[in-house]
Amino acid sequence: MLYHFNNAVVVWAFLFVIIYFITIIKHFSKIELNINICRIFFVLIISLYCLNTYLEKENKYSNQFARNERIEFQKVTKLINDNINISNSTFMTFDSDLMIWAILNNVKYLSLINCLVVSKTDAMIENDLIKGFKFLGLNVHDFKYFLRNKKESWRYLNRDVATFFSYKYQANSLVTFNDSKNFDVGIAKNIFSSSPLYHQQSAIPNEEFVRLEKKFKKTKLENFNKPDVIALEKSMPLINNIVIKKQNYCKLYDGNVYILYVKKNLKIKCQL
Repeated sequence: MLYHFNNAVVVWAFLFVIIYFITIIKHFSKIELNINICRIFFVLIISLYCLNTYLEKENKYSNQFARNERIEFQKVTKLINDNINISNSTFMTFDSDLMIWAILNNVKYLSLINCLVVSKTDAMIENDLIKGFKFLGLNVHDFKYFLRNKKESWRYLNRDVATFFSYKYQANSLVTFNDSKNFDVGIAKNIFSSSPLYHQQSAIPNEEFVRLEKKFKKTKLENFNKPDVIALEKSMPLINNIVIKKQNYCKLYDGNVYILYVKKNLKIKCQL
């Protein structure tokens, strides 16, 4: 991958500059570099690296949203473990961390799954996603909005698309999906002027949206294994459009970050 090559060039160039300056200083100052000086140098480099890692960790832990997310993640997973035989249940979530937790806890069936941890084909993942949307009462416009091309900082990246399709829709000046050039004007201008090193940039061509829309309309909610547990993030852009049938599900948890639903026939005393 080009960006790995680019990173390697930067790292080796940095090391070359350091070694070059050490050699020049040694040559002109006539300083003999003994083993102790080398040790001090490497200890200093390692200490700077550790300090940087510590500061990044502190910054993350001081983030209130990240802290609430960790706390609620623990609450949600504990509630599931305490009340449900998860290894014999069906679980639905759009959150990759909860998907990984479910896999590690031997969940019998995941309605939706991160494409990087499963051997399903793209067509199978599309079917799961479409049926999941229909089960949640979402329509084709919601589906297209979920997959929309959106710019995040300096690149086009929809993290929901990345969760379910990874690099399938990679887009930059060197490559696009099926070599398509059929993008909206503003998107096309950004994509085809972007560096080929933007390996993790993605954008879905217009003809692919048309195909997915047709597939959504044709797909029937048949042979769908209705989840026993549904865990949703409140930050989801479509959270207010989701419809959970109250006659079938009740809330087991409703926090600032997550909301948890369980089937009523599981005979669990819901808190909400």
